[in-house]
Amino acid sequence: MLQVRLFGKLELTVGDTTLPLPPSRRACELLAWLALHPGEHPRGIVAATFWPDVLDTSARASLRSAAWSARKALGPAGDALVATRDRVALRCTTDLQRFDELVHDGRLEAAAALCRGPLLAELDDDWVLEARDRHAERLGTVLTALADAAPTPQAAVEHARRRLALDPLDEAAARDLMRRLAAAGDRPGALAVHDRLADRLRTQLGLAPAPETRELAAQLRAPPAAEPDRPAAAPPAPALVGRDAELAELLAATAPGRRAVAVLVGEAGIGKTCLAAELLAHAASGGARTASCAALELGGPAPFQLWAELVRDLADAVPAPPSNARWPEELAAIAPSLPMRFDRTAPVPAAVTPELARARLFEAVVDMLEHACADRPLTLLFEDVHAADAPSLELLSYALRRFDRLPIAAVLTRRQVPARADLDALLHAHRARGGTVTEIALPPLSRPDVDALIRQVAELDAPTRDRVAGAADGNPLLAVESARAAASGLQGPAPTLQAVVAAALGRCRSARAASPSLPPWPGGR
Repeated sequence: MLQVRLFGKLELTVGDTTLPLPPSRRACELLAWLALHPGEHPRGIVAATFWPDVLDTSARASLRSAAWSARKALGPAGDALVATRDRVALRCTTDLQRFDELVHDGRLEAAAALCRGPLLAELDDDWVLEARDRHAERLGTVLTALADAAPTPQAAVEHARRRLALDPLDEAAARDLMRRLAAAGDRPGALAVHDRLADRLRTQLGLAPAPETRELAAQLRAPPAAEPDRPAAAPPAPALVGRDAELAELLAATAPGRRAVAVLVGEAGIGKTCLAAELLAHAASGGARTASCAALELGGPAPFQLWAELVRDLADAVPAPPSNARWPEELAAIAPSLPMRFDRTAPVPAAVTPELARARLFEAVVDMLEHACADRPLTLLFEDVHAADAPSLELLSYALRRFDRLPIAAVLTRRQVPARADLDALLHAHRARGGTVTEIALPPLSRPDVDALIRQVAELDAPTRDRVAGAADGNPLLAVESARAAASGLQGPAPTLQAVVAAALGRCRSARAASPSLPPWPGGR
């Protein structure tokens, strides 16, 4: 009986013998289409599928030629291709049929293991893409069910990771993986998933993540709240590898009372978020309030998106303001839900000039910061400021002018590219006003540190570990993700290690080379 493998590269087998594919691409496509659509089909329909833009007589002649080439390649199994005067069919079994049978029987692990790659990975006709999308949706449902039933959070993560790999732009799959990583205790990994998703959406579609995705990321960035009336628990020993010197410099630069700005600089995946998270944990353990936000999209449609996220995060950590404070109502312009968090009524927008509205907004932000640090120091984290919208950076520059009289430390993370002249000017102006700016560049990790990091996240044999460490080139995120993918590949069908490393390297190198342009201020400024 002829067996046709549709997952990954098209393969034809009879028993243990692999048959050569037809030399004609059309013949290969014909076999794949017939295997994907069991049963007999009118010749006219099949011919029109493959040759829609030619006369029927020419299309039928091309079909006869392709069928002859396919039958010749099948050799002794040539009678599997049935071609009568009016009908054509392929008598065979396929791994796709087996997948459906296993799912129907509830054998989801076996069904998922059968999928060794995308459906007909080497073909790209419209009918292939449609079938591939349908199968990816079914496989995603299977992987979700497996993750829900997984015996450990780590096992659930692997199923969720594989689901996201089916469509890296699937925000629902990304959120599922973020939640499962957080449940497994890997909050930095969950935030890394969000950051990679945001990069993909921005570069491929020109979009920002959905509000649900951004809200989930904000929740994961927030440090765990201390129990009421109890001192905050001491943070655990740093889980960082090879960043002791940078962490010590960052802690010194943002010590209480310094009113300082620290800037963590490095390429994508180098560990800026992890180091900043360590700082927030130390600040919270010392009694400081903390809040964080992240730039979502360079040139995004909404101005002040950096501050909209920050004020929402900070509102959860501050006591209710006095009744005569007007900043909750003023900040409703960028965070509409803020007044309701303090049992205030959202104001009716007043008819004022854009200049006056902007001035009120800037002052309201400063008033909120003053309220937040009235009884304790405040540490703020602004992530990915290289991708911030221009209005957010103008507001940050304005707020920094008040730091000379407020117990606030600010940490900014950025990449060297894209270049941001306005961000550089902001930091220069802060220095010129007597402020402290400490820039901490994160270099690649040493080979021993990368090896130690890999050992924390995956059990790999020495040759595989060496290949992952070498390909990571000192990038911790690349090392971690490649190690996890390699470990997953060792446990079941998955892309080869070389493919995983190549794809991850491509993402990081693309991020290094990206340099999008800055957006104009609304109104042409």
